[in-house]
Amino acid sequence: MKDLVRLSPPSPGTRLLCLPHAGGRSDLYRRWVPDLAGVAEVWAADLPGHGRRISEPPAADLDEIVAEIIGDAFSLLDRPLVVLGHSMGGLLGHEVAIGLERLGAPLTALVVSGCPAPHLRAQHKAVALLSDRDLLAQLRSWGGTPSELLDDLEFVATVLPALRADLALFETYRPRPEVLATPLHALAGRDDPVAPADAVGAWASYSTAWQGLRVLPGGHFFILAAAGAVADLVRSATPACAHTGDLARRRPGGGTVPSVGAQRSGATALDGHR
Repeated sequence: MKDLVRLSPPSPGTRLLCLPHAGGRSDLYRRWVPDLAGVAEVWAADLPGHGRRISEPPAADLDEIVAEIIGDAFSLLDRPLVVLGHSMGGLLGHEVAIGLERLGAPLTALVVSGCPAPHLRAQHKAVALLSDRDLLAQLRSWGGTPSELLDDLEFVATVLPALRADLALFETYRPRPEVLATPLHALAGRDDPVAPADAVGAWASYSTAWQGLRVLPGGHFFILAAAGAVADLVRSATPACAHTGDLARRRPGGGTVPSVGAQRSGATALDGHR
């Protein structure tokens, strides 16, 4: 699997697939492994230009990213699979959930974290084209990155191009009138200026199986300390008797996954900044 990496030791039962915020990488979720032991096998994605894929150019096509993740996720669907995306990762998770539903292989649950509902994205200012200095100042204001790293010019030179590419990729998002049947949970930080709780709660209209909003202490990167809440959520989202080998969840005909572009009724690009 090119995009995905298993962060925890192999374990039976539910799998949790974590998707990154803009500029983020899979290592962010490694800290959750101890709290999720016995609850879920933890997986995470690295997008091109990030983490294990730092040598690759950042992605310029959202459909390609979604198609790659869907293709890799198929191999995880022999067991219940919960996808969690923080900030930009919430929008990416939403697209993955839509694609899997269209293929007849729905997720067990989708969790959006620190991410305003899609129709509210236009209210956020575009930041992808800011100067390096202004983009770095914006990054500081979001939190989640130690100040000593942001003062390291070599580190900044490494992360800013990928961050800028992620922001550009998502800032043209146009919401579609498509409602999921997948159970949808939401998490918000009580003091998050980027994704206030009411904006995250507006995801309620995006699934016929809305499971509610949980507000946790912290700002935009409240998720860093949310492993316990995530473990509780995964337990509640997973059937008591985790099923395996569900043929309906396997790749149709054992072939390749249709391209996301072919699945869509019209071309869209996700908006996302963080």
